[in-house]
Amino acid sequence: MRRRNPGWSRGIAAILSLGMFTGLAVGTPAVLRPQPVAAAWTDQENGNATITAGTVPNPTNLTCTLNGLLGAVASITLTWKTTVPPPAIFRIGIVAGGNGTPTSGNVTATPTLVSGTQDTYTATIPVDLLTSLLTSLLGSTATLGVSGTAGSNWVSPGWARAEVKIVLLGLLLGSSCTPL
Repeated sequence: MRRRNPGWSRGIAAILSLGMFTGLAVGTPAVLRPQPVAAAWTDQENGNATITAGTVPNPTNLTCTLNGLLGAVASITLTWKTTVPPPAIFRIGIVAGGNGTPTSGNVTATPTLVSGTQDTYTATIPVDLLTSLLTSLLGSTATLGVSGTAGSNWVSPGWARAEVKIVLLGLLLGSSCTPL
């Protein structure tokens, strides 16, 4: 029986190990290098979702003040709050009769943010502008309203309203403006 030389086995093992290591080291970059591939596929899937549109909140806390010169009503100042951050946009409307609801922003007035606040707006409306919108505001009752808007098509669902009563001859005495 022949005995194997342990040195010889170790030498062959070292040479084979070195060869495998060299082969792996040299061959690895070629294996890991990305190769161009032509592939195409389609994937048809359907999804369901519920979408809820945001709403423009109604103005709140509407107050009104009758302003006058020499005892006659000259203008009406409306003040209200909103949760819409500045710069918020509003429309102001008027409709004949008490406890009514305006259907459009038919009053031309520019609301302004009250100085030092982030949520309170005011607008002053001359009475002559209101009388031109109604056949006769003097000696009658009308409802003023303020609604919020966003863009040209989004409006708040409701109006903050106030009832305006102007006595005959437009006198301050006996005239009133009461939030509804």
